[in-house]
Amino acid sequence: MFDEVMKLADRRFLVNAFLPCAAFILALTGLVALRALPYSVALWQRVTAAGLTAAVLVAALVVAFFAAAFVSAQTGAIIRWYEGGWSGPAGRLARAAGRRCHLRRLARLDPGDPADYDRIYHDYPLPSRPQEVQATRLGNILRNAESYPADRYGMETAVIWPRLHPLLPEPVSAALAAAKADMEFLLVVSALAATFCCAATGVLAATGTPVAATLSCLWLSGGLAHASYRGALGAARRYGGHLKVAVDLHHLTLLRHLDFPDEELRDARRQRDAYTSLALWWYRNVPPALQARPDADATGGTSGTGADLAGDDGPGAAPAGPRQVRGRWWPPAPSLPTIAAMGALAVSVVILLFSP
Repeated sequence: MFDEVMKLADRRFLVNAFLPCAAFILALTGLVALRALPYSVALWQRVTAAGLTAAVLVAALVVAFFAAAFVSAQTGAIIRWYEGGWSGPAGRLARAAGRRCHLRRLARLDPGDPADYDRIYHDYPLPSRPQEVQATRLGNILRNAESYPADRYGMETAVIWPRLHPLLPEPVSAALAAAKADMEFLLVVSALAATFCCAATGVLAATGTPVAATLSCLWLSGGLAHASYRGALGAARRYGGHLKVAVDLHHLTLLRHLDFPDEELRDARRQRDAYTSLALWWYRNVPPALQARPDADATGGTSGTGADLAGDDGPGAAPAGPRQVRGRWWPPAPSLPTIAAMGALAVSVVILLFSP
């Protein structure tokens, strides 16, 4: 039965979802069983005496498999959460605080300094577009990668990329998939470690565990969640680098596949016009024959297409956006890891104060 179940899953599912979920369930079950001694020992003895050991192991495998399937289906939601896509009043406040923090950091970066230029190129949207800054580091790294095709080639990433990706050569697609899989794995581990941190700390505090053991569980599991998140940032940068390379080398592949004239492929302006026309057609269902030509439009682009993304700004452009931000006072806003550490410290203080 195990072999049949494993045939239903690919390697990415096993590594990114099944193994982390199995480790999470095993660790949490072991912790609860340890704190429930001797009842857990007596229960296991009754199970073995009834000859149900194999049935229990199969049931545990099935539970782990379905838990992994749920986590795999929620991987996109996990990424959006780590990007700062929080809902509700508290989420909006936290998102605003995170954006203020990163706006101040971006405002302090000098594009003329090589180290600051490298951070802008990999970790932030263009300085001239502060409205695209996200609430977390992961959100800004991924937004930087997603906005690159529009910045350089006028490609609406959300519309054009799903159609360009199947046309990429196998080595390019494999490199992108590997970097994305690494990021997803580390984010899943971070989310499960954070969940274990909350659940295990609650179990230990509720069952009268010594304070040292409770605090050790809190900080070790919280440290694992933080370390996994930091590792995911590096994987996100690698993914962004592969995406930029793929777009640079193959941004004409889709136009050639659609039989655009060679003269449009040789002219950068006409390439942008072509991608704008395609985005309008695919997203707004406006046929090219009904679209206003960008050179005849007073604004220099077709209305409603996001033509502001087709500018020639680069990471070395003048940071006009941050200068506008400097003119407005923002209250202090700590980063997300700092908020998490402050929360863990507050929980530690509560455990120390109310422990028997």
